[in-house]
Amino acid sequence: MLGKLIKYDFRSCWKKFWPVWAAVFVISVINGISLNYCEKYHNYNFLPNTLPKLLLFGVAIAACVIAVLWIYNEFCHGLLGCEGYLKFTLPVKESELIGSKAIVALIMETISAVMVVVCVIMMAFIATPEYIIDMFGDIFRFFAKFEDVGIIIVLFFETIVGFVTTALLMDFHIYTAVSAGHMAKNNRKIVTVIAMVLIFTLTVFLMLNVVAPLTIALNKNAMTWKEDLIGIMNGGAVIIVFELIYTAAMFLFVQFILKNKLNLE
Repeated sequence: MLGKLIKYDFRSCWKKFWPVWAAVFVISVINGISLNYCEKYHNYNFLPNTLPKLLLFGVAIAACVIAVLWIYNEFCHGLLGCEGYLKFTLPVKESELIGSKAIVALIMETISAVMVVVCVIMMAFIATPEYIIDMFGDIFRFFAKFEDVGIIIVLFFETIVGFVTTALLMDFHIYTAVSAGHMAKNNRKIVTVIAMVLIFTLTVFLMLNVVAPLTIALNKNAMTWKEDLIGIMNGGAVIIVFELIYTAAMFLFVQFILKNKLNLE
């Protein structure tokens, strides 16, 4: 049943996201062409040089706003609003309903991140193809001579896992705040905003006073670049574990609200 929920939620959000991705892609191509033109003809006027950058920045900001609003609306209206009447009549557990929203949100965020990387590389390649080719050649030659490639590979995969745990943590900030606001009898949106601020403040406090000192302690005795990389790897593992525990705690809170405090009036 979880798979069917994910398929339904994915179809719903795909219709909202693909126009934004298409706009980012097209404007990235335009930026690459304009940058190439400006470098080639030394024309740095507003129309060929500045306007495409402003358009790309505006679309990027719009994409972020749409993503946050979508995550909020999908959870708030999809589970705690009108759609909740339908969803909670299905033979599924609360954990599956939450999991479906979180997984689809993560998929959308992953696709968005990949799109950003692809668009930046594509834009740079169109603007200065020789420089990009040389850069990738230098990177390849560096890793070809690198003795401890295993550490770099571990760091690469740790970065991917870190992206996943951080994205889930941010999503569950929203889910937890919305669930806390749902318990209020009046002014639910105001309570949601207050809960979001408090949760974010707690997260920053724990990161600065618990996680950061521990990661620094793991790397303070490093004497070589290899020991630095190992320290970074260990510090990343600490952050990932913290985010998983914190996200799990918020997941249990949201599950408790949906199971015991649900009020769809």
